[in-house]
Amino acid sequence: MSQPPSLRRASLIVASLIALGVQDIVTCPGSRNAPLLYVAAAAEAAGLVRLHPRSDERSAAFVALGLSLGSGHSPVAVTTTSGTAVANLHPAMLEAAYAGVPIVALTADRTAAQRAGGANQSVRQSGIFGPDIETTFIDIEAAEFDASDALRDRLGAAAGVATGVGPIHLNVEFAEPLVPATGGEPDSGRGIDPIADLTALLRRDLAAITARWRAAEASTAAEPSDADASRHLGLGADDRAALDVTGTDRTLVVAGSGADPRVAELCVAQGWPLIAEIVAGAGPGPHRVTDYRRMLDEGLAGASGAAPGSLVDAVEQVIVFGRPTLSRQVSRLIAETPGRVIAVGQQPGGISRVFDPALRADAKYRALPHEWLAPAPMSPRRSSWLRAWTSAPVTDRGGDVAAVVTVPDPGAAAVRQVLAAAQAGDAIVLGPSRVVRHADQCEVADGVTVYSNRGVSGIDGVVSTAIGVALTDRFGSVRAVMGDLTFLHDMGGLQLGRGVRQPNLQIVVVNDDGGTIFSTLEHGEVARRHPAARDVVAQLLTTPASADIELLCQAMGVRHSRDLARELANPLPGVTVIEVSADAPFS
Repeated sequence: MSQPPSLRRASLIVASLIALGVQDIVTCPGSRNAPLLYVAAAAEAAGLVRLHPRSDERSAAFVALGLSLGSGHSPVAVTTTSGTAVANLHPAMLEAAYAGVPIVALTADRTAAQRAGGANQSVRQSGIFGPDIETTFIDIEAAEFDASDALRDRLGAAAGVATGVGPIHLNVEFAEPLVPATGGEPDSGRGIDPIADLTALLRRDLAAITARWRAAEASTAAEPSDADASRHLGLGADDRAALDVTGTDRTLVVAGSGADPRVAELCVAQGWPLIAEIVAGAGPGPHRVTDYRRMLDEGLAGASGAAPGSLVDAVEQVIVFGRPTLSRQVSRLIAETPGRVIAVGQQPGGISRVFDPALRADAKYRALPHEWLAPAPMSPRRSSWLRAWTSAPVTDRGGDVAAVVTVPDPGAAAVRQVLAAAQAGDAIVLGPSRVVRHADQCEVADGVTVYSNRGVSGIDGVVSTAIGVALTDRFGSVRAVMGDLTFLHDMGGLQLGRGVRQPNLQIVVVNDDGGTIFSTLEHGEVARRHPAARDVVAQLLTTPASADIELLCQAMGVRHSRDLARELANPLPGVTVIEVSADAPFS
């Protein structure tokens, strides 16, 4: 049966996504994007994709983010109707843009004529995410294969698989009718099964698109990959040679979110000490500087106890991988080191890929040059440098695998328990602010994958991101840890709907009555020294909540517990919220 133009167009787009490696589509309800929903349902019926229905577009986009992260940066699509539905994708799209996560925002639009006439639920959707996220606009006049080719070109496909360079926005005009043709008389019980008919159409489109793209790829030379990472930003070959990166003994390597996964291998090959944040994924090892905050505090110029000739003063080179953002000590090290600074971009990409907030970098690389991994001879000078950083006594580690170096803040013990319970093959999703900084003072067992939305480090969508990670079914146990405000900010993510597949996920909520990160910043000092300002800091910055988390969980149909030890030892299927009470800083 011949389908309306809107359904034929939707079939080409969904077939293009599948050809580019999309295996998960997060769907949001709407009339204008209904052609995409019908075709997506046909694709799932054919076993080509998995669908994840959500009613809240903001949450849906973060579920897509979590699905992509948990699957190893595979491309994931999220589709919405027109109007403000599109705007609600913005926070997750920004996180994806700065972290280099390949989300496809597939938004439906009215025709140009309808928009010009002030049609209901119509806004200017092209460019709605700002200049950093380009829109591929497919108008009603576009030829059928123009739509699929535009998507392929925009994603930068290589051998039919999308590259993980960040999100794209595909905005597609659809004209009525927006429902599939079924044939037969209404209510007659006769006619064509629309899903079966759309499945056949989709399979034909997928075969045609795949053949067309293979022919195009065969005639086009492949672009060099960033994995050839001797590609340097801004310097020629002679300048690169003059740097003599691997010949510098007193090198300190710093790894943050998005660090190259070979950073630990590099440090072993070169005999360099490694400062790795919990989100860097470097794992434990003999080159890790465990108590790095204290060591940097003792050595930074102007810090209490700092002395001339300290280890920090002796640094000849700092190599920064990814985006280290969790401590002021590392920020000061990068800004104040007397040695040179070399920045290596976060993987797999993203806006502001190379981290250099102090504008100190003497050289910038897109990725780790392969030649750096060649083992270097361990001179006595280099060996003593490594020992000086890695053999310093650790403060109050308590004998646990994930022991906290110091426990100065409420909630740190809960974070320690969660990290100690994680085993190889598990995943942990960390909320922002204090939770991720508590975790950064811990170690986690080898083989545990740690996620945190550090692209823009926002409070948004952490519950939904964790749900997306859990839905990949790649991990033994998935646990998320976050503060109460972070949880409440994305509480709607718990609304999964009847009939929707439930992830297996434990969400640990450290309830310290607000955004207590501010008590550890300058604002906390203002509140402690000036009682008149205490209420201002509490009400306008800490913003204590008055919600009852247990009752909210009941309303959402989610299991609630207060027994962290029991739940960690015996995780149950489905979603469990574990509330841990902690004292507020100004109570």
